[in-house]
Amino acid sequence: MKKLILSALALILMLTLTPAGLIQAAPIPADSSANEQHPSEKEGVNTENPQQEREGSPAKEGPADQVTTPVLPNPGKTPPMDKTKPPAKDQKPDPKKETPSQGTFDIALEHEPTEDGLIVKASIREITNGDADGTWTFQMGSETIIRKGKSPQQQVEFKLPKSELKAGTVHLIDVRFEGNIQGNAYSLHAEDEYRVPDLPGADNLDLSYGVYHEGFVVNAALPNAERAKGTWTFTLNGHTETLKNVTGVRQKATLGLRDEGAQPGQRFKVRVTFNGKSEGKKFRASNDIAVRFVNVDVTASCTEKGVAVQGELLGAKHTNGNWTLILDGEKQQREESGTTESPIHRALFSKKTITPGEYIVHADYQGTMDNGVPVRLYNVANNNLKADDPCVTVPDTDEGEEDRDKGEKPDDGKDAPSPGKDKETSGKIKNGEKLPETSVRYPTGMLTGGVLTFIGLTVFATRRKFNKN
Repeated sequence: MKKLILSALALILMLTLTPAGLIQAAPIPADSSANEQHPSEKEGVNTENPQQEREGSPAKEGPADQVTTPVLPNPGKTPPMDKTKPPAKDQKPDPKKETPSQGTFDIALEHEPTEDGLIVKASIREITNGDADGTWTFQMGSETIIRKGKSPQQQVEFKLPKSELKAGTVHLIDVRFEGNIQGNAYSLHAEDEYRVPDLPGADNLDLSYGVYHEGFVVNAALPNAERAKGTWTFTLNGHTETLKNVTGVRQKATLGLRDEGAQPGQRFKVRVTFNGKSEGKKFRASNDIAVRFVNVDVTASCTEKGVAVQGELLGAKHTNGNWTLILDGEKQQREESGTTESPIHRALFSKKTITPGEYIVHADYQGTMDNGVPVRLYNVANNNLKADDPCVTVPDTDEGEEDRDKGEKPDDGKDAPSPGKDKETSGKIKNGEKLPETSVRYPTGMLTGGVLTFIGLTVFATRRKFNKN
């Protein structure tokens, strides 16, 4: 019985003293997770709306965000953002500022070649004599003829030099009417082109073009040829691009026209000439192609709901392509139209995502116009949004936001001591501070536990030996 008692005492000493020294003496590392901050307590993290802090995540606009009121374009310019209020619903337009109506009337054109020129006939459809009174303007190339009268039909004849009567030569015709039709003011316009027919059996040049931001890209090819070498010249509005002694039956050139005051919709004539050899024989060919100048206009308006952006392809008659509108600031947001036949596309970038600062508005159009002519154009506008603009959301700057910016956790009562905590330390230690000295040193605890263990074993062994004797 005494042996059991002594053995139990020795075991108790080993289990109580030695582990206590090992556990209590172990210091807490400086980078322990006990002192780490929660991600929501770190600097720069918004605990109320974490999604708002994710860079590169553009806001999504739904159908409700689309602009429902048109924004008037400003052709050829990139004006600053319109921050004025829209006109009142009951505001009446100023009759002095009204433009002549296009109505449902249009001009029909016919042309008839002569030995030394071209006769052009124009008439307003479905109008009888006496119902139209105004001025007619006929223009072909650099020549202009004006007619005045009350007749809805007019006819003029243009005389052409022999150099302009060569096969493949193109002549651009524009006709305008300004005046009254059935007592109302009208402004009508019609256009056409006349190409001098190719000679029977003659091989001419095949031409096509596209409109790009760099200018017109004109493509030329020699039909019915596999080999050719010579000089190509591309001429537009007095500017010539020359490709000397090049090999191949297909060539192209880029002709710029953006710094010469061209108006959207205006047409120009490009003449392409090849002089060299084709299939080993001397060959010379010349041909014309009519190109149309178009431009992308971008406008932006600052509204109570956000920034309304509009892109428009100016000067095209028919379009089919994709629009991309971008609002580029601290964060880039974009909206794509998908394939559309509309020359105008609008988007509304929500006020919730816009803060004061510098913004660049992009409008990009990629598609075709008129008879399948490829178009790749864009335009940009710079805008500076201020805190008092109606489309801007100003970030909160109260004490709660300042505390989060500094990485400090607001006192929400969660750190209050619980009833079960040690009364001596509860409420006295703040998060992150040094722990109180409640334990002994690590080596001292080990030594003490070892000595006591040794004493217990010695007593146990001595007592056992004594009992045997």
